[in-house]
Amino acid sequence: MGTLPERIKTTEYARKKIKNFLKSGEDDYTSALLLSSIYAELRLRTLLTAWMSPPQQKREKTSSMILNKLSFNQLIVLCNKLGLLQSEERKNLDALREKRNKVAHETRLWKKIPESEKNKIEHLSNFTIQFLERTNS
Repeated sequence: MGTLPERIKTTEYARKKIKNFLKSGEDDYTSALLLSSIYAELRLRTLLTAWMSPPQQKREKTSSMILNKLSFNQLIVLCNKLGLLQSEERKNLDALREKRNKVAHETRLWKKIPESEKNKIEHLSNFTIQFLERTNS
C-alpha cells in the first residue's frame, strides 16, 4: 500500500501495462482508461493513508474501514482539500473519473472509439502515469 519501494514498483507496473494497452491499438484504449482509473484511485487512497499516518499495524484497517468507503470523486475532493494534489491534477483526475464512468456505463467498451476520444484517453492515461510518478515519494 504505502512503502516507497511498493509505490515505485506499482508505478512501473502500471506504466508498462497502460503504455502496452495504448500501443496495442483502438481495442485496448478502454482497457488503458480503466486501468488508469484504478491506479489513480488506489494512489489517492495511499496518499490519504500516508497523510493520516496511522501506525503501521493500523494502516490496513484504516484503509479498509475508512478509505475504501470513499468514492473516486470523494477521494479527489478530499485529497484536493488537504493539499495533496497539484493545481491541474484535480481537473485531470476528475476528467479521468468522468471518462471512465461514461465508458463503463454507456456500454461504449465495445464500440468504435472516435479519434477525439482516443486522444482524450491517451492524454488521461499519460497524465495518470505522470501522477503516479510524482506521488512515488
